[in-house]
Amino acid sequence: MTGPGVHTLEVPPGAAVQRVDRYVADVTGLSRSHVQKLISAGNLTADGVPLKSNAVIGPGAALRLVVPEPEVAHRILLLNTEKAHNLREKALEVIRMYRELAQLEEAGEETYALEFEEPALITLGLCYEERPRFSGGAYHPVLKRVEEFLKKN
Repeated sequence: MTGPGVHTLEVPPGAAVQRVDRYVADVTGLSRSHVQKLISAGNLTADGVPLKSNAVIGPGAALRLVVPEPEVAHRILLLNTEKAHNLREKALEVIRMYRELAQLEEAGEETYALEFEEPALITLGLCYEERPRFSGGAYHPVLKRVEEFLKKN
């Protein structure tokens, strides 16, 4: 997986013509959705020009990818990503953030209450990962009443 910093990527001769987001995801090991967020933030350029996710690249293309530090990345993503359209998407985004932040430091859930919005979304995110067709809307009102963020002891 590609770590924080500036990375130069060069498309090798003989490579197939493909979308830039797919190529960068394949080469770096980052998820395609994460690459698309980096691209939306202007962190992928070719010859100094920011690219769009659907840009097509071919052999010989030279790309420059900036991956922010993890501590800063989640804040940038919060500001640059459009809001989730439904409960499922919102819960899945929260559980992804939760996992990333859990690897960064030993802070409790309560520290990131603003980013997670509500503790029920963490639980629902886990459920949606396990069962994509889970009916979270039926359980959400109950979870909102009983769930609380964990405090660090």
